[in-house]
Amino acid sequence: MYPSKTFSWSLLAGFASFSCLPVFAKESEQELEQLVIVETRSPRTLSETSPWVTAFSAEDLRNRQIHFVSDALRNMGGVSMARLGGIGSQTSLFSRGSNSDHVTFLLEGRRLNGGFSGYYNLGQLSLAGLTGVEMLRGPSSTLYGGEGIGGAVMLRAGDLQPIDDHSSNVSLSGGSFETLGTELNLGMKRGKGRGSFGASLLETENEMPNADFSNRSGLFTWDQALDEFWSIDLIGFGYDSSQGLPGNVDDPAHPRLSDFQDTSQFLLSPGLSGKGDDWRFQGFYSRSEDRLESTTSGNWGVAHNDFQTASDQVELQYEHEFGESLRALAGVSYFRQEFLKTNLVTERIEVDDGWSNRASFGLIGFNPYERLEILLGGRAESYSDFGSPETWTFAAHFDPNDFLRLHGRVATGYAPPTAADLYGGSSRHDVDPEESRSREIGLSLGRGEPWQVRLTCFQNDFRNLIEWSDPDGDFVWTPFNLGKAESSGVETNFNFSVSSFWSLLCSYSYLDAIDESDGSRLLRRPRHTGSIGFVGMDELTCVGGEVRFSADLMDYDQSTWSEVSGEDFVVARLYASRRFADKLLCFARVENLFDEEYAEADGYPALGIGVFGGFRYSF
Repeated sequence: MYPSKTFSWSLLAGFASFSCLPVFAKESEQELEQLVIVETRSPRTLSETSPWVTAFSAEDLRNRQIHFVSDALRNMGGVSMARLGGIGSQTSLFSRGSNSDHVTFLLEGRRLNGGFSGYYNLGQLSLAGLTGVEMLRGPSSTLYGGEGIGGAVMLRAGDLQPIDDHSSNVSLSGGSFETLGTELNLGMKRGKGRGSFGASLLETENEMPNADFSNRSGLFTWDQALDEFWSIDLIGFGYDSSQGLPGNVDDPAHPRLSDFQDTSQFLLSPGLSGKGDDWRFQGFYSRSEDRLESTTSGNWGVAHNDFQTASDQVELQYEHEFGESLRALAGVSYFRQEFLKTNLVTERIEVDDGWSNRASFGLIGFNPYERLEILLGGRAESYSDFGSPETWTFAAHFDPNDFLRLHGRVATGYAPPTAADLYGGSSRHDVDPEESRSREIGLSLGRGEPWQVRLTCFQNDFRNLIEWSDPDGDFVWTPFNLGKAESSGVETNFNFSVSSFWSLLCSYSYLDAIDESDGSRLLRRPRHTGSIGFVGMDELTCVGGEVRFSADLMDYDQSTWSEVSGEDFVVARLYASRRFADKLLCFARVENLFDEEYAEADGYPALGIGVFGGFRYSF
């Protein structure tokens, strides 16, 4: 079965009907350390995670006035982004030199639909309703299956801690580029059940003709306890976006006033979970559909296509602790993906295909003594179309003292071709799955101190990376396997609490990503990226700023298809908020403070200076 022809907003409307229930979500008076799931599929505190794991709570992101998942990921070490223009534009994420479709995105463990291209429509994922964002850099295939050569991003939505019966807030904002946004967040509790609902609407004209963007997003969670051990849950998520596509500024036909793209996606997932003193169980079924309708024009003519992708996932996981020194996790999963491409001009179905995957996985944690932890994991998969790969991971954490922690990991990754890789045109391409092996060592300094340093050195070996080329110069791009590639580098993060009010946050990454066949640089992977930020915060006030930089990048000129040096840039932002009378919060921010002219991808200028403001009311 393929995705429906129209996106069912009745699903979200049904979720919204729960908003009349009593709601909760007030902050705990006692600040607890953030729990992170993405590294081991089970909760552990942020201080226990490896330095290649980064996590932000929803409160962190709200204070920084971040509204999209892509913007939350920008300042993470080892990650570079390439957005094709303004807000909502296609956004590619490159983690440690891997391709932009090599990071798996999950919503509370449920795999989001990557769409026909495998890019997850990253520029359109709203943070509305989420309680946090976590990222594991480096191979995640052992834990989460295919696509995970570059890592995994876990969107958190189900870890609410009810303190009171209700809490909710609504916000309204606006500013430059005719931008208008609103967001509603509700928490709810009734009897043994609890949940949340978040919805957002954003509209902007961006800065170019035919660059309008609108996004409507919603997220719903509900957890119902059956007894002291077992509970059932339901997660629903969806969004609908529309945007114009002005194209590359180097194109003689720019701006293309008739090109557009409409995107919609939803996920619905019921689950069952259980927890005892020494065991934990989770199982769920998930259905997700993605649809993209676009009209694009160029030297090849005009293309008006409808791309549809549907996926079904079933997963069961059981974890058991055998005393204080040994724990084991085991699970099985089934994943089915179907994709359909229709030429809306000829009304001909050009692609009608799919594949399935069965897998079993496990992770063992062993503490031979108190200060040493060893993790060993493996995954065996059976694809209907791509063979039966096996991936594994071996990691160790050692604490010489309470101040220093040492980390190490060796892991393999695997990624099957996306639908776009297989069907870039109307016939199937013969491309092989991509594979990787990663080695990394790191350290964490200053645990429990007013300052912390996290450092990682890594090396990745890639085989059969899929790239695209136009060998005949006739604007017919086809995928091919690159052969061998390598990336290596350093990631570091430094956080320092200057006082009870002020904090300093810094990150820097160095990356060298090359094609081993000819020694050339892999494109859109800058050698130097980083950020410097400060934030001052108390119960009433938050003020902060960030400076982000990127340097030494190779790109390609879309007018000549030749390699060019990308732009180096430094871009800054400021933000501030003030609470009044406990219920009203006013906020403002300035993006691209110095009106820097730059492009994350050649020919697609980023937005100039923008001023935004608004308020949030809690009730």
